[in-house]
Amino acid sequence: MLWYETASITEKKTSMKRIEFHLKNFKNYQAAILNIERQLEKRSSHHLEHMTRKKLEEQKNQYELIVACIETALKELDEIEKQLIDYKYFRDWRMAKCAMEIGYSEKTLFLMKRQLMDQLLISLAAITNV
Repeated sequence: MLWYETASITEKKTSMKRIEFHLKNFKNYQAAILNIERQLEKRSSHHLEHMTRKKLEEQKNQYELIVACIETALKELDEIEKQLIDYKYFRDWRMAKCAMEIGYSEKTLFLMKRQLMDQLLISLAAITNV
């Protein structure tokens, strides 16, 4: 059986919170990757001690994994679902503003979000423990 089928309600809620956290920080992760790359490039290997370089590279790899997983999951969504993710998580809009912009009722978007989270629990399972 798959994790999603055997997980308790509490485990699913915890995983959904982690997914929402990662979605809300998606743009921050992208910025962090660029900033870490700049820091690694700017300083020669002599100026950046080995442990610091290793930590930065590990952190960059973790951010790259999260960003890549989210990008892959987003490719599988339809346009309305992508808009909802963009407005709700990337732009941090309230659901009422999302509803006005998308042209659906708030209630419809809440239902869509619930279904979307079920999909993302599967497609983003790799980053729920990150």
